[in-house]
Amino acid sequence: MSVYQLDSARLDTALWDGLSPSPPSGSTDEIVFNNYGLQNANIRTRFVKVSAPTLDLQKRAYPRAQGGYAETAYWRETHIVLRGTVKGSSRTDMESRMDAMRQNLSVFGGVLKIPWAGSYRYYECYAIGLDRMFQERDHFHMTMCPFEVELVALQPFGRDQIRTSTDVPTPVTASPTVMGFTNAGTAEADSIAYLTLVTAGTVSQITWENSTNGDKLIISGSFTNGDQIVIDGENKRVTKNGSDIDYTGILPKIISGLNSFKITLTGSGYSIAVTEVHYSRYF
Repeated sequence: MSVYQLDSARLDTALWDGLSPSPPSGSTDEIVFNNYGLQNANIRTRFVKVSAPTLDLQKRAYPRAQGGYAETAYWRETHIVLRGTVKGSSRTDMESRMDAMRQNLSVFGGVLKIPWAGSYRYYECYAIGLDRMFQERDHFHMTMCPFEVELVALQPFGRDQIRTSTDVPTPVTASPTVMGFTNAGTAEADSIAYLTLVTAGTVSQITWENSTNGDKLIISGSFTNGDQIVIDGENKRVTKNGSDIDYTGILPKIISGLNSFKITLTGSGYSIAVTEVHYSRYF
């Protein structure tokens, strides 16, 4: 199954999801933002600082009692600071490269690749503070200039280069049917499930549940042979044959480790092919 869910989205210009074309110039550098290399002969990034995600903790006080309790707690964003130098063969060459850095970092969202744990991590980022990127430049910086840039990732967890995809080996013909999917990362991730009704039978309701964390979603309606239901946790939508449909419940996430997913169906005479994909994500 060749489904690259974000290939048309703004943040997927790096083509990490299906590398068939030749990689863009600069994309093979050890540090890359939006296909623009930041670790090469002219741009030397010597400092990479990745914060832990920030926790948005909403608290409430116990009425007429000591202490309080957490009402909600969600991870919101990760900040990454890159620091280094840009150099050229002359002042004109250096300043042209400074212009190119501003241009390439000013895009509305890009994928940052940085080395980590013997491999790479990827963050969907926005560069902020470009007005201060070259603020350390002094009068003697004629062919080399220091830079510092901060990036913010609103999806707070780094990810692997490509998604993990698992095809359930046999079609679902009984209700309920339990299947296992593994998230190799250290943080929860958005799950995308593809449910293809090879034979629809008399199915009138589909319940898709991650029994490991209790997330459950219910879809009701009429179905025909060949319908594809996509439960897309990344884009927060459920579609049937590409069109948005109503649902109740929560789009199931996949937590770190082995997850037990369950599909429950109302009806009979069905055969459903199931594929689950997700990025392994990391704190």
